[in-house]
Amino acid sequence: MLRRMLKNRSGTAEIVGTVLFLVILFFFFSNVFLWHNQISQEMDSLIADKMNSAVRIETIILSGQAVHSDNEHITIGAPTPYRDYYPQDTRNLDGHSRSIQEEDLGPQNGWSLDVDYAFATAIDAPEKKRLISAVRLGVYASFSDPSEACFVYAYDWVDTAWIDTRLMITKENRWSNTTLPFPASYIDGGGIVKIRIVDASSQLGINDTLRGTLSIDCLEVHADSIELDVTNLGGSDAFMSRLWIVNSTQTTNPEKDHIYSNLEPLSTPPGSHREITFNMAIEETQFNQDGSVKVSVDAQGAMINYVPPSGQTVIFRVFTTLGNTAACSCSFP
Repeated sequence: MLRRMLKNRSGTAEIVGTVLFLVILFFFFSNVFLWHNQISQEMDSLIADKMNSAVRIETIILSGQAVHSDNEHITIGAPTPYRDYYPQDTRNLDGHSRSIQEEDLGPQNGWSLDVDYAFATAIDAPEKKRLISAVRLGVYASFSDPSEACFVYAYDWVDTAWIDTRLMITKENRWSNTTLPFPASYIDGGGIVKIRIVDASSQLGINDTLRGTLSIDCLEVHADSIELDVTNLGGSDAFMSRLWIVNSTQTTNPEKDHIYSNLEPLSTPPGSHREITFNMAIEETQFNQDGSVKVSVDAQGAMINYVPPSGQTVIFRVFTTLGNTAACSCSFP
C-alpha cells in the first residue's frame, strides 16, 4: 500500500500539501492567539494602570510671604524713650518691636493714640492682583491700659475709608489674626496695604483718664495667592503631560481663549501632590514658538507664565500620559 502511494505522485503531493497547510495554519493561528493574548494582557495592564493613577486638580490658596512694615506714622502718641522696646513676656518675631505711649489731649479728651503702618507687598500691577485671593493680617501685641483696648483698621482704597478688621489689642500679649477678602480693595496700585491702630476710647467717645502703652512685637501682612494643586488619587505614578487653559466666555481672540502648556516630565507619586503656580513676576502671558505657554518644571511642581484675563472664569484641565484627565475652574476679578 505504501508503494502504491509512493507511485501515485499526485496523491502523495496532495497529502504532503495538506499536511503542510495544516502545519502552516496551526502556526498562524497559534501566533495570532499568542499575539492576541499578549495584546490583551498589555491592554488590561494599561487599563489597570490608568484606573490606578486617577488625578484631581483644584485651586488652593498659597500662603504669601510675611511682609513687615518699616513705615510708621504716629498721628497721636509718642514713642517710648527706648525705641527698641522688648517686653520680657513677648517675642521679637520680626526684628522691629515697637512701643508707643498715648498722648494727653486735654481734660475733655483724655489720653489717645493713633498710628499708621504701610506694608509694601510687591503686588504692584492689576495682573498680579488678579492672582491674590485674600490679604491676611497678623498682630502680636499688647496695650497696657486695663480699662480699654486698641482697635485695628485696614484702609479700603476703593471706598477711600478705614474698615474695622474686628481685631482688638488688649492688655495680654496674644496673636490676633484676620483675613481681608476682596484684596483689590486693600492693595493699592503700588502694592501698599495700610493698617491703623487706634485706642478704643477715642472711637467710642469715652474720656480716658489712664495713659496706656501700645507694645507691638509683630505686625505682618500676607498676600495669599491662588495656585493649582494636582493630586494623584491612585496607587501608581501619574505623569502629567499637558495643561489646557480655556476661557468659559469666548472672545474674538481664540488664540488666548484655548491655550495649553506642556508639563512633561512632571511626575506625581501615589497619594502625593504637585503644585502648579503662576509666575507673579510677569504682567502678560508668555508663549513659546509652538504656541504653548512657557513653563518651568522641577521635582516639586511647575510654574507657568500665564496671566488670567480680567473678569473671566477660566477652566484648567490637566492630562496624563495614560489619558487620565481632571478639571477645575476659577473666576478672576
